[in-house]
Parts: sequence; C-alpha cells; structure tokens
Amino acid sequence: MKKLPLIFGLIVLGAILTSLGMYFYNDYKKYGEDKVPSFMYTDFGVYVPTEYSIYGIDVSRYQNRINWEEVAKMEVQDINIDFAFIKATEGKYMKDKRFKENWVESKKHGITRGAYHYYLPDGNPKTQADNFIESVELLPGDLPPVIDIEDRGLAAHKIFIRDIHIFLDKITAFCNCKPIVYSYDSFYNDYLENHVDGYPLWLARYGPKPDNAQFHFWQFIDRANVDGIGSKVDMNVFSGDSTAFSNLLLR
Repeated sequence: MKKLPLIFGLIVLGAILTSLGMYFYNDYKKYGEDKVPSFMYTDFGVYVPTEYSIYGIDVSRYQNRINWEEVAKMEVQDINIDFAFIKATEGKYMKDKRFKENWVESKKHGITRGAYHYYLPDGNPKTQADNFIESVELLPGDLPPVIDIEDRGLAAHKIFIRDIHIFLDKITAFCNCKPIVYSYDSFYNDYLENHVDGYPLWLARYGPKPDNAQFHFWQFIDRANVDGIGSKVDMNVFSGDSTAFSNLLLR
C-alpha cells in the first residue's frame, strides 16, 4: 500500500511531461521550422540565436559611459560585437549627450557604427531631420542612418505616413542612401507595413524571429550583458552574410 503514492506521483509526472512536450511541439509547428532559430545560452546572459554570423548592440545615454575597448574585445563562443547603433537625436531638438563620445570611440575600436533618430510623430519632420543632420557626421563604412518609429501620435494615419516620408526623403538626400526603418514587430504590422517598402528594415521582437522575412536586422533581446557596459543592453543580429553587410555600408 505504501507504494501507491509513489506510483501515483510517477503517473502525474508522466502526464505533465507529456503535456509540456505537446505544448512545445505545437508551438514549434505554429511558427514553422523556418521561423524557429536555434538558440544557445551564453556569457551575454541571454539566449542568442545561432543561425547568424553578424551581431551587434544599440546604445544611448541610458548605458552611461561605455568602455568601447572592452566591448570590442568581448568574444563568446565565436560571437563578437560587430556593429553598434548609437542614438544621436530625438524629436526636434534633443541631442543624446553620449552620442559624440560613443560615435568616435566605437569607430576607434573597430566596431561598425550607425546613428539613429528617435522619431516623434507630433513634431515637424523637417525640423527633426535637421536635428539629426546637424548632429551626425557620416563617413564611408558607416551604416545608413536609422529612423526609430515607436509612437503612433494623434494625427490621421495618412498624415503620420506622409510625415515619415518627409523625414526619410530629407535623410536620403543627406546620406545618398536609403535610411533604415526601425520599429517593433507588432507596431510595424499595424501601422507601417506596405508604407516603407524599399527601406532596410530593423525589427524588434523578443522570442521567435519576426514574421516579416524581409528584415535586415533583428533586435532579439533587451537585457544582454556586454563587457564594458554597466547596464543591460539591446542585442541584435544582421540577417545576411558579410558580403550583404558590406554592401549596406555607406560608400
């Protein structure tokens, strides 16, 4: 009679394990084999997708002072920090107080750099573009400028899209390139899809990779540990190989 609780417990455990197995199998089937990358847990303190070869971070004043030499030296299971998107400006007037230092030091230590602008939909798009242009000196080998769009604003959707293109057109003339459009996955699907075709796409999604197969960059986590940075940081991958990455850089 004393064996019954043990037998009952094993039965319950078996049922739980079977249910969990079915859950993960169905989750896998839901996303499809091509949308479930392999992950490994690393010294970055997070699971990192392994099907890519080019990795990077994005930073702003919130990371405080960064030791870029330590960032550049970090290597974990053949993963290095190859690129960094650095916040330059926000809205019509704000300039990130760490931008100039981060812009110079990242390049000095061999990390491919890109500058981004946090777009405010209720601010004049021409003035916002001017804020970015007067703050950033681009050089060959830099990544194209980025417009970070996360706020819908109060205007009608057609006005929202019109103003984004006013900003994009002015930045295109400035860099003689197609700027990168950043947003998180669901916001892009709701407000931007089919309205920014032809621009390189950088999507944030923490979990399975974005549904949109056309993304160039994927921000897959927002809490990585990186040497030389005292706080958690966003981590990204580039979707292509080294040739595709090189072709994206400014000439």
